[in-house]
Amino acid sequence: MAWICKRKYIIATVLMVALSVFGVINYTESSFVLLQQVFGQRKASKPHTGYVRVPDQEPLKLSCDTCSVVSSSGQILGRLAGAEIDRASCVWRMNSAPTRGFEADVGHRTSLRVVSHTSVPLLVQRQHYFFGQANDTVYVVWGPLRNMRRDGRGVVYNMLRQVMESYPQARVYVTTEERMNHCDRVFKEETGKDRIQSGSYLSTGWFTLILAMDMCKEIHVYGMINDTYCRYGVSLSAICIKSLLSMGGLVNVPATWLNQLLFKKKKICPRSLCSWSWHPSYTHFLPHCGM
Repeated sequence: MAWICKRKYIIATVLMVALSVFGVINYTESSFVLLQQVFGQRKASKPHTGYVRVPDQEPLKLSCDTCSVVSSSGQILGRLAGAEIDRASCVWRMNSAPTRGFEADVGHRTSLRVVSHTSVPLLVQRQHYFFGQANDTVYVVWGPLRNMRRDGRGVVYNMLRQVMESYPQARVYVTTEERMNHCDRVFKEETGKDRIQSGSYLSTGWFTLILAMDMCKEIHVYGMINDTYCRYGVSLSAICIKSLLSMGGLVNVPATWLNQLLFKKKKICPRSLCSWSWHPSYTHFLPHCGM
């Protein structure tokens, strides 16, 4: 009889432990989904302190499995890549590039927009269209300190504060001064030139790709080419291809496009392509010429 009672006690104890473990796992999974779901993804989103929200200065929290980075170039028109673009976890766009009327080529969705300080007035002119819609679009605005300062003298920052007063649900972030300095350092590492001394200006495409490499596991880039792509074809440096292959990097990014993106006013050596392209999964989709 004592053996039977002891056996029943052991069985009851095992059942209680099993139920407790199941309850903890179920609670943990539920909390994980509720607290960490971003753009339909069940994954942790680390804070990116280089991008802070207007006006409360909360850091941006975003993490994407796959990103479609769509440029505002007209080169993408006619490619019919819209459905392909929308299949990504996150769809990134630049400045005020429209989607309405061009969905077949550029897709419907917009998860994040990287916006130049010079393009903010264009967004403000159509602020109901950009900020009044019930969506989860994140806006990341970059610009020099003189325009982004928060002491009341930053013209662009003041515009963004007014937008937030009208649309408090909007998700608007700005780059910090430290992040801007970091982008300058990356420019010097890639080109060997000081950005200010060389008289160069970083582009929205530059900031978009730096941000994407921080937040995306896999990046698909659409439409980032220069205006001579269809005229002269894609030119890749044989030396750079060899270097990329030895590094395990990807080689389907045209050097002419990268020159245009990194250094608008002056040519850069194709060797900088080798280090810039180093990302676990980076794919550049080229448009079809003559379309």
